[in-house]
Amino acid sequence: MNPDVKPDAVEAGQTILLPAGTLSHRDREILEGIGAVYRIYPVRKGESLTDIISKRNITRDEMTEFNPGVNIDKLKEGQLLKLPANKFTVREREMLIGSGILPPEFFAATKNPFVIGIGALLMVCGFVMAWQQFYDEDKAIDKEMTDLGI
Repeated sequence: MNPDVKPDAVEAGQTILLPAGTLSHRDREILEGIGAVYRIYPVRKGESLTDIISKRNITRDEMTEFNPGVNIDKLKEGQLLKLPANKFTVREREMLIGSGILPPEFFAATKNPFVIGIGALLMVCGFVMAWQQFYDEDKAIDKEMTDLGI
């Protein structure tokens, strides 16, 4: 899971991926929005356009192109925006890599248009398989809790 991490040389601030049984609600929202050309992003409370685009290296022009007719300067909590499919925050990348949905090489290769097309296809396939796995786990947990009367 952490091929580049040397156990005897971990440094403060270094990112280490840890296994998790399930994804957070926010991570599931992000995964559910991923598509081949764009992804759907639910705006968080108090989040501004600058907050969204600066962390993902997205331009205003891209936002306008992906969201025609939307006033991107007046965002509301829960509003759904389209973002380019290949632009993620560091946290989103870590979640996608750590959950096995995308290999780290995907992000290094996204400069090549051919790779982006193939990568987007693989990403969608990976998302569907991962979503099914987590969905099945959530259903099993819900059933077990119901059976226990919780």
